Amino acid sequence: MKMKRMLATLLAGAMMVSLLAACGSGNTPETKKPGNESQQSQSTERTEPYRLGWVDMSGYGTTYQAARTVLESMCQAAGNVELVPVQIAGGSDGLQTTYENMINMGVDGILAVSFSEGSVRLLADLFEESDVDWFLVNRRLSDESLKEYVFSQSKLVGNEFCYEEETAYQMVKKLHEDYGVKNLAVIGLTQGDAAGDLRDQGLARACEEFGIKMLTETRGIASAGDVTNAVEGIISSYPEVDGLFIVGGNVTNGALAGASHLFPPI
Repeated sequence: MKMKRMLATLLAGAMMVSLLAACGSGNTPETKKPGNESQQSQSTERTEPYRLGWVDMSGYGTTYQAARTVLESMCQAAGNVELVPVQIAGGSDGLQTTYENMINMGVDGILAVSFSEGSVRLLADLFEESDVDWFLVNRRLSDESLKEYVFSQSKLVGNEFCYEEETAYQMVKKLHEDYGVKNLAVIGLTQGDAAGDLRDQGLARACEEFGIKMLTETRGIASAGDVTNAVEGIISSYPEVDGLFIVGGNVTNGALAGASHLFPPI
Protein backbone atom coordinates (compact mmCIF):
# COMPACT_ATOMS: atom_id res chain seq x y z
CA MET A 1 0.00 0.00 0.00
CA LYS A 2 2.81 2.41 0.84
CA MET A 3 4.43 1.76 -2.55
CA LYS A 4 1.20 2.39 -4.43
CA ARG A 5 0.44 5.51 -2.42
CA MET A 6 3.96 6.85 -2.92
CA LEU A 7 3.89 6.31 -6.69
CA ALA A 8 0.38 7.74 -7.04
CA THR A 9 1.36 10.84 -5.08
CA LEU A 10 4.62 11.24 -7.00
CA LEU A 11 2.90 10.83 -10.35
CA ALA A 12 0.18 13.33 -9.51
CA GLY A 13 2.64 15.87 -8.14
CA ALA A 14 5.12 15.45 -10.97
CA MET A 15 2.45 15.79 -13.65
CA MET A 16 0.99 18.89 -12.02
CA VAL A 17 4.32 20.60 -11.51
CA SER A 18 5.48 19.70 -14.99
CA LEU A 19 2.66 21.90 -16.26
CA LEU A 20 4.75 24.84 -15.06
CA ALA A 21 6.80 24.22 -18.14
CA ALA A 22 3.84 24.28 -20.49
CA CYS A 23 1.48 26.92 -21.80
CA GLY A 24 -1.81 26.90 -19.90
CA SER A 25 -4.96 28.97 -19.68
CA GLY A 26 -3.58 30.76 -16.62
CA ASN A 27 -0.69 32.25 -18.56
CA THR A 28 -0.53 35.95 -19.32
CA PRO A 29 0.30 36.91 -22.92
CA GLU A 30 1.86 40.24 -23.80
CA THR A 31 1.69 40.98 -27.50
CA LYS A 32 3.01 43.79 -29.60
CA LYS A 33 0.67 46.00 -31.59
CA PRO A 34 -0.36 44.49 -34.93
CA GLY A 35 0.88 45.99 -38.16
CA ASN A 36 -1.22 48.12 -40.48
CA GLU A 37 -3.91 46.64 -42.67
CA SER A 38 -1.72 46.47 -45.76
CA GLN A 39 0.86 44.41 -43.86
CA GLN A 40 -1.84 42.08 -42.58
CA SER A 41 -3.34 41.60 -46.03
CA GLN A 42 0.10 40.83 -47.42
CA SER A 43 0.62 38.13 -44.80
CA THR A 44 -2.54 36.33 -45.97
CA GLU A 45 -1.27 36.22 -49.53
CA ARG A 46 1.64 33.87 -48.82
CA THR A 47 1.88 30.98 -51.23
CA GLU A 48 4.65 29.17 -49.33
CA PRO A 49 3.84 27.87 -45.83
CA TYR A 50 4.96 29.93 -42.85
CA ARG A 51 7.63 27.75 -41.21
CA LEU A 52 7.44 27.88 -37.41
CA GLY A 53 10.42 26.57 -35.47
CA TRP A 54 9.92 24.92 -32.09
CA VAL A 55 12.30 23.28 -29.60
CA ASP A 56 10.95 19.72 -29.53
CA MET A 57 11.35 18.20 -26.06
CA SER A 58 8.60 15.59 -26.51
CA GLY A 59 11.13 12.91 -25.59
CA TYR A 60 11.28 14.29 -22.04
CA GLY A 61 7.75 13.37 -21.00
CA THR A 62 4.03 13.47 -21.59
CA THR A 63 3.70 17.22 -21.03
CA TYR A 64 5.92 18.00 -24.01
CA GLN A 65 4.31 15.26 -26.07
CA ALA A 66 0.95 16.90 -25.45
CA ALA A 67 2.43 20.30 -26.31
CA ARG A 68 3.64 18.98 -29.66
CA THR A 69 0.24 17.46 -30.44
CA VAL A 70 -1.50 20.74 -29.64
CA LEU A 71 0.94 22.77 -31.73
CA GLU A 72 0.54 20.44 -34.70
CA SER A 73 -3.24 20.73 -34.45
CA MET A 74 -3.07 24.53 -34.21
CA CYS A 75 -0.79 24.79 -37.23
CA GLN A 76 -3.09 22.53 -39.21
CA ALA A 77 -6.14 24.55 -38.22
CA ALA A 78 -4.41 27.84 -39.07
CA GLY A 79 -3.62 26.64 -42.56
CA ASN A 80 -0.43 27.30 -44.52
CA VAL A 81 1.68 26.96 -41.34
CA GLU A 82 4.33 24.27 -41.10
CA LEU A 83 5.63 23.31 -37.64
CA VAL A 84 9.37 22.64 -37.68
CA PRO A 85 10.27 20.71 -34.50
CA VAL A 86 14.01 20.65 -33.80
CA GLN A 87 15.68 18.54 -31.12
CA ILE A 88 17.70 20.51 -28.60
CA ALA A 89 21.43 20.42 -29.33
CA GLY A 90 23.96 19.13 -26.81
CA GLY A 91 26.62 21.06 -24.92
CA SER A 92 26.52 24.09 -22.65
CA ASP A 93 25.25 26.30 -25.49
CA GLY A 94 22.70 23.76 -26.66
CA LEU A 95 19.71 26.07 -26.78
CA GLN A 96 21.56 28.84 -28.63
CA THR A 97 22.86 26.28 -31.12
CA THR A 98 19.34 24.90 -31.56
CA TYR A 99 18.00 28.32 -32.56
CA GLU A 100 20.93 28.87 -34.92
CA ASN A 101 20.11 25.50 -36.51
CA MET A 102 16.47 26.57 -36.95
CA ILE A 103 17.54 29.81 -38.60
CA ASN A 104 19.85 27.90 -40.94
CA MET A 105 16.87 25.69 -41.84
CA GLY A 106 15.06 28.79 -43.09
CA VAL A 107 12.26 29.11 -40.55
CA ASP A 108 10.14 32.25 -40.65
CA GLY A 109 9.37 32.35 -36.94
CA ILE A 110 10.38 30.67 -33.68
CA LEU A 111 8.55 29.80 -30.46
CA ALA A 112 11.48 30.55 -28.18
CA VAL A 113 12.10 29.22 -24.69
CA SER A 114 14.95 30.29 -22.46
CA PHE A 115 16.32 28.38 -19.47
CA SER A 116 17.32 31.63 -17.77
CA GLU A 117 16.45 35.30 -17.96
CA GLY A 118 20.10 36.16 -18.54
CA SER A 119 20.16 34.60 -22.02
CA VAL A 120 17.07 36.40 -23.34
CA ARG A 121 19.00 39.45 -24.55
CA LEU A 122 21.29 37.21 -26.60
CA LEU A 123 18.27 35.52 -28.16
CA ALA A 124 16.68 38.87 -28.94
CA ASP A 125 19.83 40.00 -30.73
CA LEU A 126 20.11 36.70 -32.62
CA PHE A 127 16.55 36.81 -33.94
CA GLU A 128 16.73 40.53 -34.78
CA GLU A 129 19.95 40.12 -36.73
CA SER A 130 18.58 37.05 -38.50
CA ASP A 131 15.28 38.75 -39.41
CA VAL A 132 13.23 35.96 -37.81
CA ASP A 133 9.95 36.51 -35.95
CA TRP A 134 9.91 35.14 -32.40
CA PHE A 135 7.55 34.67 -29.47
CA LEU A 136 9.05 34.32 -25.98
CA VAL A 137 7.37 31.36 -24.28
CA ASN A 138 6.98 30.80 -20.53
CA ARG A 139 9.48 33.40 -19.39
CA ARG A 140 8.52 36.32 -17.18
CA LEU A 141 11.01 39.18 -17.48
CA SER A 142 11.61 40.61 -14.02
CA ASP A 143 14.35 43.01 -15.13
CA GLU A 144 12.53 46.10 -16.39
CA SER A 145 15.48 47.32 -18.47
CA LEU A 146 15.72 43.90 -20.14
CA LYS A 147 11.98 43.86 -20.74
CA GLU A 148 12.12 47.32 -22.31
CA TYR A 149 15.02 46.25 -24.53
CA VAL A 150 13.36 43.00 -25.64
CA PHE A 151 10.05 44.66 -26.40
CA SER A 152 11.79 47.32 -28.46
CA GLN A 153 12.90 44.68 -30.96
CA SER A 154 11.00 44.71 -34.24
CA LYS A 155 10.93 40.92 -34.62
CA LEU A 156 9.37 40.13 -31.24
CA VAL A 157 5.74 39.08 -31.61
CA GLY A 158 4.91 38.69 -27.91
CA ASN A 159 5.54 37.01 -24.59
CA GLU A 160 3.60 34.74 -22.24
CA PHE A 161 4.28 33.45 -18.76
CA CYS A 162 2.61 31.74 -15.81
CA TYR A 163 1.77 33.28 -12.47
CA GLU A 164 4.49 31.11 -10.99
CA GLU A 165 3.94 31.77 -7.28
CA GLU A 166 0.20 31.15 -7.27
CA THR A 167 0.51 28.09 -9.52
CA ALA A 168 3.09 26.49 -7.21
CA TYR A 169 0.96 27.31 -4.18
CA GLN A 170 -2.09 25.65 -5.70
CA MET A 171 -0.14 22.55 -6.65
CA VAL A 172 1.23 22.01 -3.15
CA LYS A 173 -2.23 22.71 -1.74
CA LYS A 174 -3.67 19.97 -3.98
CA LEU A 175 -0.95 17.53 -2.94
CA HIS A 176 -1.89 18.13 0.68
CA GLU A 177 -5.67 18.19 0.38
CA ASP A 178 -6.14 15.44 -2.23
CA TYR A 179 -3.22 13.15 -1.40
CA GLY A 180 -2.51 13.88 2.25
CA VAL A 181 1.08 14.96 1.72
CA LYS A 182 2.71 16.09 4.96
CA ASN A 183 6.41 15.50 4.31
CA LEU A 184 7.68 17.08 1.10
CA ALA A 185 10.97 16.90 -0.76
CA VAL A 186 11.85 19.47 -3.41
CA ILE A 187 13.82 19.17 -6.62
CA GLY A 188 14.09 22.75 -7.79
CA LEU A 189 15.86 25.22 -10.02
CA THR A 190 19.04 26.98 -9.03
CA GLN A 191 18.23 29.88 -6.73
CA GLY A 192 18.34 33.21 -8.53
CA ASP A 193 16.24 32.09 -11.48
CA ALA A 194 13.31 34.50 -11.71
CA ALA A 195 10.71 31.83 -12.43
CA GLY A 196 12.14 29.33 -9.97
CA ASP A 197 12.29 31.83 -7.12
CA LEU A 198 8.61 32.67 -7.55
CA ARG A 199 7.73 28.98 -7.52
CA ASP A 200 9.74 28.60 -4.32
CA GLN A 201 7.77 31.42 -2.72
CA GLY A 202 4.47 29.75 -3.56
CA LEU A 203 5.74 26.41 -2.30
CA ALA A 204 6.95 27.91 0.98
CA ARG A 205 3.65 29.74 1.51
CA ALA A 206 1.66 26.54 1.04
CA CYS A 207 3.94 24.57 3.35
CA GLU A 208 3.53 27.16 6.10
CA GLU A 209 -0.23 27.43 5.66
CA PHE A 210 -0.92 23.68 5.64
CA GLY A 211 1.75 22.56 8.08
CA ILE A 212 3.75 20.63 5.49
CA LYS A 213 7.31 19.78 6.47
CA MET A 214 9.97 20.35 3.81
CA LEU A 215 12.42 17.53 4.48
CA THR A 216 15.12 18.34 1.94
CA GLU A 217 15.78 20.08 -1.37
CA THR A 218 18.05 19.41 -4.31
CA ARG A 219 18.73 22.10 -6.89
CA GLY A 220 20.22 22.66 -10.29
CA ILE A 221 19.52 19.20 -11.73
CA ALA A 222 19.12 19.26 -15.49
CA SER A 223 19.07 15.64 -16.65
CA ALA A 224 16.58 12.84 -16.09
CA GLY A 225 19.40 10.51 -15.02
CA ASP A 226 20.56 12.87 -12.28
CA VAL A 227 17.06 13.34 -10.94
CA THR A 228 16.58 9.55 -10.83
CA ASN A 229 19.59 9.30 -8.55
CA ALA A 230 18.38 12.26 -6.49
CA VAL A 231 14.94 10.73 -5.94
CA GLU A 232 16.44 7.39 -4.95
CA GLY A 233 18.66 9.17 -2.45
CA ILE A 234 15.77 11.20 -1.02
CA ILE A 235 13.54 8.17 -0.51
CA SER A 236 16.37 6.15 1.04
CA SER A 237 17.37 8.96 3.41
CA TYR A 238 13.85 10.12 4.27
CA PRO A 239 11.52 7.11 4.46
CA GLU A 240 8.76 9.36 5.78
CA VAL A 241 8.64 11.39 2.53
CA ASP A 242 5.19 11.18 0.94
CA GLY A 243 5.44 13.82 -1.79
CA LEU A 244 7.87 15.37 -4.25
CA PHE A 245 7.68 18.86 -5.71
CA ILE A 246 9.51 18.79 -9.03
CA VAL A 247 10.20 21.99 -10.92
CA GLY A 248 10.52 21.31 -14.65
CA GLY A 249 8.77 18.72 -16.80
CA ASN A 250 11.94 17.54 -18.56
CA VAL A 251 13.04 15.58 -15.45
CA THR A 252 9.66 14.05 -14.58
CA ASN A 253 10.44 10.69 -16.20
CA GLY A 254 13.66 10.48 -14.23
CA ALA A 255 11.80 11.13 -10.97
CA LEU A 256 9.29 8.39 -11.70
CA ALA A 257 12.13 6.01 -12.57
CA GLY A 258 13.81 6.72 -9.24
CA ALA A 259 10.66 5.99 -7.25
CA SER A 260 9.81 2.90 -9.29
CA HIS A 261 13.30 1.48 -8.69
CA LEU A 262 12.88 1.61 -4.90
CA PHE A 263 9.20 0.63 -4.98
CA PRO A 264 8.88 -1.89 -7.84
CA PRO A 265 5.35 -2.88 -8.92
CA ILE A 266 3.92 -5.88 -7.14
